[in-house]
Amino acid sequence: MKYYISFAICFSFLITTLNAQTNSNQFDEEGNKHGLWVIKHKNGKVKAKLTYQHGIPEGLSTRFGTDGKKNSEFIFSEKGTVARGKLYHANGAIMAVGKYVNQVKDSTWHFYSNKGLLLKKENYKNGLLHGESEEYYKNSQLKEKANYRANALEGQQLQYYQNGNIMSSKSFKNGTPDGSFKLYYSNKVYRVVGKYKGGKKDGNWKYYSPRLKVEKEEIYERGNMIYSSEEIITYWDDSTQVIRTRENYNKDGRSSLIAYHTNGKKSREGYYYKNKKDSTWKYYSEAGKLESIQTFFRGQKNGHWTFYFKDGSVWKEVAWFKGKLEGEFKEFHPNGKLRTTGFYKNGVETGKWVTYDKNGALLKSKDFDEK
Repeated sequence: MKYYISFAICFSFLITTLNAQTNSNQFDEEGNKHGLWVIKHKNGKVKAKLTYQHGIPEGLSTRFGTDGKKNSEFIFSEKGTVARGKLYHANGAIMAVGKYVNQVKDSTWHFYSNKGLLLKKENYKNGLLHGESEEYYKNSQLKEKANYRANALEGQQLQYYQNGNIMSSKSFKNGTPDGSFKLYYSNKVYRVVGKYKGGKKDGNWKYYSPRLKVEKEEIYERGNMIYSSEEIITYWDDSTQVIRTRENYNKDGRSSLIAYHTNGKKSREGYYYKNKKDSTWKYYSEAGKLESIQTFFRGQKNGHWTFYFKDGSVWKEVAWFKGKLEGEFKEFHPNGKLRTTGFYKNGVETGKWVTYDKNGALLKSKDFDEK
């Protein structure tokens, strides 16, 4: 008797299993997926359980990893265009909760750590960040608050310390820094105050000590620093032993620069006006010998230039006007004798050009004005 009962139970289970297999992965009369579909990994474990209504996802859809753990579950509605659901960490904790519309993120999404702590809250529209976004520390304290428009930062971005005090505020327009910027110490005291224009530093920037004393001031024009209240020193390496450059600024927009070779000897020195070379510049070899003296006006080559041989004698003299060669040109032999002489006008050779050998004998002569 027990044998017949056991056989009946097994037979009933077999029929149920066969029916389940028969009722999944079916098509309707028009060849569309319909009902429950079960897809498996190569290792035989279930990869996904999906429900279709005449070819359209409808109802619960669950996906699994090769280890059998649930990766996600979504409920489809509105003819498969909307999917609300959850993503999971490997430990089974919820990773994210949100909605897809037409297969892209939409509306509010929440993101969590594998311990269930809220890490981020974002808003989407047509798959792009749009609206308010918040990020949190692991202690659930707000870390950052910002606003997006079509994936680009818009308005104020606020960042906070873990103690809840503000760390910084920065203004954006269409994803580009534009407007005021403030950086704070952890006790809410100003650390840096300035502003951006079109993504570049602009105007006055002030740097404060923890006691709100101005330690440094800078002035920028379209991202170019044209003034700093302190000397700016750079180094050739992290040892801060060998200086690479020293730069000093005046509030009239002028600054002076001294640069050095890696052996510590001066390589060049001169002036800038609003980050453009201005006035006299001198260039030196690694041995410390003067190689050339060049003059500029507001970034353009302008005035008399002289180049030197290693022994300090003149090698070449040229003249510039508004970035073009203009005036007399002279080149000399190492013995000091004139080698070539001529004139430029508006960057072009003009008039009579003459070349001599090292003893002063004429080698060639050409008049560029002759036709």
